[in-house]
Amino acid sequence: MEEEISLRDIIQTLWRGKWIILIFTLVTLTIAVIYSYIVANPTYESKGSVLINNVVNEELPEGSLAEFVNNATSKEVLTEILKSPEVLEKTINDLSLDRSVGSLQSSIEISSEEDNESIINISIKGTNQEILAETINTLVENSRVAIQDKLLSSLALYEERYMNEMKEMDESLQEYLAEYERLEAESGLPLLVLFQQNASGSQYMLEANQELVQELWSLEKITQVEYEQINSKINNTNTKYNELHNKLEEVNSLQQVNVVYERIHTLSSAYTGDEPIAPNKILNIVIGFILGGMIGVFVVFLRSYLHNSN
Repeated sequence: MEEEISLRDIIQTLWRGKWIILIFTLVTLTIAVIYSYIVANPTYESKGSVLINNVVNEELPEGSLAEFVNNATSKEVLTEILKSPEVLEKTINDLSLDRSVGSLQSSIEISSEEDNESIINISIKGTNQEILAETINTLVENSRVAIQDKLLSSLALYEERYMNEMKEMDESLQEYLAEYERLEAESGLPLLVLFQQNASGSQYMLEANQELVQELWSLEKITQVEYEQINSKINNTNTKYNELHNKLEEVNSLQQVNVVYERIHTLSSAYTGDEPIAPNKILNIVIGFILGGMIGVFVVFLRSYLHNSN
């Protein structure tokens, strides 16, 4: 019986305060409508996709530097560059965007396809519907330029390093040749070393026929040892020189090919939907209706409690 009376009291209390509940519901509902349709700026989303080509282009030489290029243009590097402050700031300046680097950075979402990690999906949210797609396209282009600049800088360091090492090898070869000439003058060493030069710089090759080899073996033992030592130095240095020359050619080939654009392709240009993704007007109205009713009910019961307490 007490439960029936309590339930009846609750219903009666709510009924007596129905206008209060209605007023609060209408107020919050009106606020939700005004915010959703007038105050809040529509937020749009633009999406685009980039494909990372994991296969080294056939025009590129195979080897360690090609592997270095793959790593320098990987998905992880592109993801980091896309959200880097330098690239974001350049994109803002290029498009004269009215937003900060932090705002643009927080609005960017980058994800990979579950069945294909080589595909990177890029999305940007903003209120300017017309500029969002262009923002993604410009961002991708600026990222490619940034990666290309970093790559060329690294290749330039490799080029300088190889050229310096080749210069050192060439100087060493000159010293060994001078040593050979001294040995020839002192011991009557037969002229077995033929000096040749091609486009790669100085190279030294040994040419000997059977008669000259027999003449060499007729020399004193100590002279033979000295010859073998100097010839070994020349051959080893020449081998290292050729290896460096091949690496230098590899660097030059990579510098001539726009490898970043070979590796990073725009799979689908950015597109902005016609309908805004926010605010969710229907959801805001439903929340406003429920919230207003809850506040109204709370006020009615609080009013009844205070009245009964007195």
